[in-house]
Order: sequence, then C-alpha cells, then structure tokens
Amino acid sequence: MGPGHRRDTIDDHQGARNWRKICGLGFLLRKRETEARRQVEVQTFEYERFCRSQSPARVEVWRRRVVEWESGITKVNPYSLSEQGETEEDVRLRLAIQEAERSLKGEPILHEVAPSAFLLMGLEIEDQQRRMAISLAEKDGGSVQYKTEVVEKRAKLGRLIARFRSLQQIYTPAALAYLTTLPNYSNVDTVEKIPVLLPSGLPEALRIQSLMGDWVIREVEYRRAQLRTSLRGLRSHLFIRAGLNIERSTQARGQKDSTRSRQDLARNEEDIAAFKSKYRAAWNALLVLVGEEKLREEMPGYQALHDHDVRSHEDQDSYCVVSSRKIRPALDSRPLLVEGESRRALSWIWTGVDVTGDSKAMQEALRIEWSKCWARKRRWDEELALVVEEKRRVVESLRFEQRKWLRRAADEVNEPEGYAAYALRQAALREGLVERFETVWKTPIRTCKRQKGGPVGGLTAPENEEVHMGVSDSEFEDVRAANVDEEDDDEDED
Repeated sequence: MGPGHRRDTIDDHQGARNWRKICGLGFLLRKRETEARRQVEVQTFEYERFCRSQSPARVEVWRRRVVEWESGITKVNPYSLSEQGETEEDVRLRLAIQEAERSLKGEPILHEVAPSAFLLMGLEIEDQQRRMAISLAEKDGGSVQYKTEVVEKRAKLGRLIARFRSLQQIYTPAALAYLTTLPNYSNVDTVEKIPVLLPSGLPEALRIQSLMGDWVIREVEYRRAQLRTSLRGLRSHLFIRAGLNIERSTQARGQKDSTRSRQDLARNEEDIAAFKSKYRAAWNALLVLVGEEKLREEMPGYQALHDHDVRSHEDQDSYCVVSSRKIRPALDSRPLLVEGESRRALSWIWTGVDVTGDSKAMQEALRIEWSKCWARKRRWDEELALVVEEKRRVVESLRFEQRKWLRRAADEVNEPEGYAAYALRQAALREGLVERFETVWKTPIRTCKRQKGGPVGGLTAPENEEVHMGVSDSEFEDVRAANVDEEDDDEDED
C-alpha cells in the first residue's frame, strides 16, 4: 500500500465513521432528551422538597453565596466545609508538587506513575473494597442484573489490583515477598478481601529492614487527611439521616412516598457505613505507623470510632420510643431505649474535632447539601436546553446541506448526467434524515417503526423492515452500535 492509497483508506474510514455518527444522531439525541427530562423531573422535585424544609431567608443566603462564588466575587467555595485541616486532595497536591521539585533537581524517576499516585491507587483500592463489602452485606442475593453488576465490579477491581501489584514490584518489592507468606486471596469471589499491603499492612520489622521510611511518611499524611474527610462526611450524612427520619415520620403518606423515603434512607445509610469504615481503616493504620500516644498528640480530639458514637445530635430513635408509649401505655414498665433529654450527651464526633458547636456543623452540612442539590437541578436544566437546541441545529444543518446539494445539481446541468444524479441523491438522503429524525423524536421510545413500505425522502422500505434513512439493515445496526459506543465514550470522559 503506497502513501496515497494509505491516505485514501484513512479518509474512507473516517468518512464512513462520520456518516454513521450522523445517521445515529436521531436515536442518540432522543435517548439524551429522554434521560434529561427524567432527571429534570427528579432533581426539580428533590430541590423543591429541600427548599420547602428550610426557611426562605436561609435559602436566599445560600443561593447568594453560590452566585457570588460562581461570578468570582468571593473565593469561598460553597461546596466545601469551612473547617481547617488538610484534605486528601490537599495532601495529594502538596506531594505532587514535592515530586515535581525533586525531578527538576535531577533525582531519578523509577516509573511514569509517581510515588504519590502509586500510594493513592492503593488507598483507592482499599476504599473500593470497603464499599463493595458494604454493598454485598446490605444486599444478600439479588436479581440477575445485580449479580452481573457485582461480577463486573469484581473483575474491574481485580484488574486494578493486578496493575497495583506490577507497581509494587518497582516501589515496594518487600510487600510482594510478604504476600507469598499469606493465605491465597486471588479467588475472584473474594477480591474485596485481597490485602493491598501498604506500609501499614506490613510488620514493623519488615518496614525497617526494607527502608520504607519515606513511604511511611507519605501514608501517614494521607491517613491523617482521611481521618478529617471521613469524619466530615460522616457528620454530613448523619445530619441528613436525622432530617430524612423526621420527614418520613411526619410527611410520608402512602406507599409511594414511604418507598421513596426508604430508598433515600438506604442510600444514606450505605454512605454512613462507607465513611465509618474509612475512618476506622485510617485510624487503625495510624495506630500501626505512629502509635496511639503520638497520634493523639498530633490529631487532638480524634478518637477510635465505635458504633455507639455514630449518632446525630437528634437521633429519631428517642422520638419513636416516646411516640410508641403514648399509643401503648402498657409499655411504661419497660426501660427507655435512650436516655432522657436532660441526660443526653452529644457524641464526640460533634464536639471534639474542628467545630465550635454542633449547630454550626449542622448548618454547614445542610448548606453544602442544598448547594449540591441546586447544582444538580441546574445541570440537568442546562442539559435539557442544550439537547433541544442541538436537535434544532441538526435539522438546520441537514437542510442547509440539502439546499447546497440542490444548488450543485442545478449548476451542473451542462456536466455529465451522473454529476446531477449524485447531487440529487445526496439531497434526498439529507431530506430523508430530517424526516426520519423528526419521526423518531415524535415517537415513544419503544415504538419507532414507520409504516411498512412508507416513503422517506423518496426512498421506500421493504416489507416488515424499518426505514433506515437510505442505508441497509446491516449498516443501520452498525449505526446503532456506533451510537452506543459513542455514548459510552462520552460517559467515560465525564
């Protein structure tokens, strides 16, 4: 194949791919519009419900804070807590800057994956393992679709662990040597139990012998940030749980509202369990790396997290007990499940760390959740407007090309007959695309077939077949497949 032939082949493939993508715009935009309209309805409902539960003055203050931040008037991020202390992202940025400075000084680079990125990958694997274990514990059994999703997630996590193992051969080979002395956890059914073996997971003697001092320092910094971020997330979701419980007991009426409330509570409880597990993992790792005395000295106010500590300032359990006693006085002989209000004490997670009072922490958590809720609503409102505008522009673009080909056919009357015929065919294809798109957009999602043999832009469809805009059935199926591939690529990029 010569250079010219190679360029022509590449042009042909690119042209065919572009044409397939154009033919699939009808289905792609319809699918995006359907999803956008559904999300607009859901997010608008959630946003309005959130606003109704708050005072208008408070909502206006929160709204103004978001608007000022987006317009650049203030640099205070409304989507983050105003508490002090480095987060995981702050530590990651600082370590990346330090590594860049070392490389500028001429220090050797062992791998294209930086040491901080390697350590962060290990922490991410641990987090995914914890979340998978929580999800499996919450949903025992499940449908075939759920089991398929579990298998796919395990396979994806297994590939990530395999990549991490290849990096361990470069950065921490002693960990792989220690791995051979452990039971075999390579079974895919227990991928969430495979030990990652960061420095905190190795014996102290092995860390000293392998000269892992730098790795210990890096992990300690990340683990401290994990303590802060997981505790903040735990506070936020505990406060959300208290609000959901109150709303469920006072506002939910009927099966539909009760089901929605249970689903919201279940999702929130899963997040609470994830943050609780993350905090405990970070705390245990720091106990191994620095010791309890030094940990309490460097992280004052932080403590070991027990199950009885994971409660909000106003747990709904106490209200449930009081309400049941009003209904059934015979229960008066039973002891209270919770202490009275005069004897109640807040958990240390609300008073011991980073906050000056529980009410401030509550308002911060509520403000952030409202800001995110408003952002989701506006994001889908914008998406719907963009899809509608894109549909209009697709039609206008095709009509513009149709007029262009018609002008070419009229201008080439003195040329050989094939020129005008080709131009007219291209114009008919554009007209057929427009008609097909408009039909697809007006038809319900599962019934997009045209009448048998119905004309589309001068083209007819055979019996018992769909009209595919002037392309064959096999080509049209390729269009649909390409459409799905393109959408999957877009989601991966997002």
